[in-house]
This record gives sequence, C-alpha cells and structure tokens, in this order.
Amino acid sequence: MARSTFFPGSDTRSAGNRIGSAWSVLCAVGALVCITGCETPAVGDPCEPEAIPVDSAGNRGFDSTEAYLETSSVQCRTRVCMVYRLNGLPFEPGSEECSDSNEACNSAETIEQKVYCTCRCDTAEGVSGETCSCPSGYRCVPVLDSEGAGGGIRGSYCCDQDDPDCEAAFIQSRNADES
Repeated sequence: MARSTFFPGSDTRSAGNRIGSAWSVLCAVGALVCITGCETPAVGDPCEPEAIPVDSAGNRGFDSTEAYLETSSVQCRTRVCMVYRLNGLPFEPGSEECSDSNEACNSAETIEQKVYCTCRCDTAEGVSGETCSCPSGYRCVPVLDSEGAGGGIRGSYCCDQDDPDCEAAFIQSRNADES
C-alpha cells in the first residue's frame, strides 16, 4: 500500500487541476476589471462636427436658435456629436479652420460649452429606443421632438447645465410638464 506524506505548504493536486484553477482565477479577474473598468458613455467629450451648414448666401456656420445632432460620429463613444445653439463656427478666431475675418468664430470656452458628445436620455412621445442617464453636470433637455425627424433620434439629450441656453430649455420643459 502506497503511502503519501503531506507537508504543509505542498500542493498534492495534479498539474491539470492547478492550470484549471489558474484559468478560473484569471477569468474572474478579467470579468471584474471589465465590469469596474469599462468606460461609460462619454457625455461631454469634445467633438468636431463633420458637416457645417451653409446658408443661402454661402456663409458657413450654425444658427444660435437650433440644435444640431450628428449621429454616427466616430469621435464620440456615444456616437452623437451635438452642437447646441452655437452662433457661427465651432472654431477659434485665427485657427486654420476659421481664418476668414468675416466668419463668426467662437472662443474655446464657448465651443466647449456648446459642442460635445451626448446621448439620448429620453425618447419623444410614441417613440421607443435606447436611452442613457445624464452624468453630473448635464441635464436631460428636449432637443429634437419634430415629427419629421426619424424615431431613432427624436427625443431629449444630455445638455451642459452651465450653458444658459440649456438651463433655460430645461426650466421651460419642466414648466411645461407641470402645466
């Protein structure tokens, strides 16, 4: 009869069992890292719109009474770049993109406050679809509720609460909900 002696600190398991245990631990650690370390939608990240509107007179720039949504933006993890009520171009004066002195350029602070990655935080009435939660510093504000817009983009979007236009739209939407 064979006798085995156990010494404290020794491992009597087979090599296969040790490898299987090591893989289990590695998988558990990998899952934990992914759950806790995976990035969340980056609302507020800077983006540069790929298309800039041109009016009938040939002037480039955005209209300060409108919000523009660029979906499928590869610059945004959320895939949505928003220009919210910006007057003119999303470039600083004197930059390569804004070298014409007749163009309405904007300060870096204004661009940061008006042009950024966002996500849809609420759908329009009668529309279903994926939504997100706005992070701290952003409010869920109705941006596109026109019936002519596709259901995939109609709704409210996370908007910078430090932007006075955004805050005014948020207050207006809350007052409308209360009446």
